[in-house]
Amino acid sequence: MVVFGITLYGMLVVGNRLFSSKHPMTWNGQPYGELKLAWSRERATATIGDRQLELGRDRRFGDFYLAEGDRRWATADKPSALTRRFHVLVSGRTFVLKRRSMVSSKFQLLDEAGNEIGEIRRRGFFSKSVYATIDPQLGFEAQLLVTWLAMLMWRRDEANTAQSNA
Repeated sequence: MVVFGITLYGMLVVGNRLFSSKHPMTWNGQPYGELKLAWSRERATATIGDRQLELGRDRRFGDFYLAEGDRRWATADKPSALTRRFHVLVSGRTFVLKRRSMVSSKFQLLDEAGNEIGEIRRRGFFSKSVYATIDPQLGFEAQLLVTWLAMLMWRRDEANTAQSNA
C-alpha cells in the first residue's frame, strides 16, 4: 500500500496482494488504477483509466524513468551502485531520493535546497505495504516514480538477503 499525503498532500494507495504482481491504486480514498510489477525487477506498468504509464530503466546501468507513450514525465539516475540514492529530474528540477539512514528502510525525498518534502516507508516490519507522504509539487507521475524506486530498492534488499542466507 502506498500513501501519498497528509494534510496538504493527496493520498495515493497501492494495495499489496500476496503472490500477485498486480496492485490496485486509490487516490484520496477513491479507486484510481492498478500498478503491475513486471517479473523483470526493473519494469512496471501503471494503468489509470485509459492511461498507460511505463516505469522502467533504459539499460542495465541507465536512467530510471516514468513515461506515457513518447513523453517522459520524470527520470532518475543512481550515481553510485553502492548507495541507495537517486537524483530525480522533474520539469527541470532535481530532487534527491535517499535512504533516511544506513539502518533504516525509510526513504526521504529532498528538494534542491535539501529540505525534506516526502517520506516513503513500509507500513510495518513484515508488511509489503508502503506509505509515501510526498508534497504535491512533485506531481502524481513523479510521485509514482519515486515510490516505485523505493519499492525496487526493498526488492533488491530482499533478494540480496535471500542469496546471502542460501
